[in-house]
Amino acid sequence: MKHSLPLTLFLVPLLVSAHVLASPAEAIHVLFVGNSYIYADDIPWITTRLAASEGGPKMLEVELIALPGATLQNHWERGNVVRRLQSGHWNYVVLQEQSSVPIESPELLRKYARLFDQEIKKAGAATVLFLTWPRRQHPENLAALTNAYFATAQELGAVVAPVGMAWLPPAFCIPCSLIEVPSACLERFLPSEAKGFTQG
Repeated sequence: MKHSLPLTLFLVPLLVSAHVLASPAEAIHVLFVGNSYIYADDIPWITTRLAASEGGPKMLEVELIALPGATLQNHWERGNVVRRLQSGHWNYVVLQEQSSVPIESPELLRKYARLFDQEIKKAGAATVLFLTWPRRQHPENLAALTNAYFATAQELGAVVAPVGMAWLPPAFCIPCSLIEVPSACLERFLPSEAKGFTQG
């Protein structure tokens, strides 16, 4: 539960603000892809409730494809995400990688995010990368997670939903010396609500 609110506080303005010029009657369609990091607290449902509570003209319609412990590779090889992309109308697709993959095998995050991004763009949607939080016993892994997700976002031109940063205690900042992504990329690929989590 503790991670749900920070994530949705970043996702709601990100998903809604990009469509303020669209017809008020037109819903924003979001497909979530991942594992228990998304479904354990029903992140898609909470996101829709928070969006509705803002009182704006846009309604979120969400769908979830998730399996316990699933990686993006698992989802790609199963093929159901691509089939759903091809059969529905989407504005955004939120991709969440299994928590250890960006740390231990960041090349797999890049490979399968790239493959999905190609299909997402074919469907006329935009990719959002769900930056996960580190395991409680290894908070130092947040730097590796941040580097992996932002490097991938830079390659794809995607946006990062930085829930891993929101997980941090308020007084904690990531030393810039540990972040390999240029600061300009952080500015470009973070929603505005997430900026200010790094320091020199």
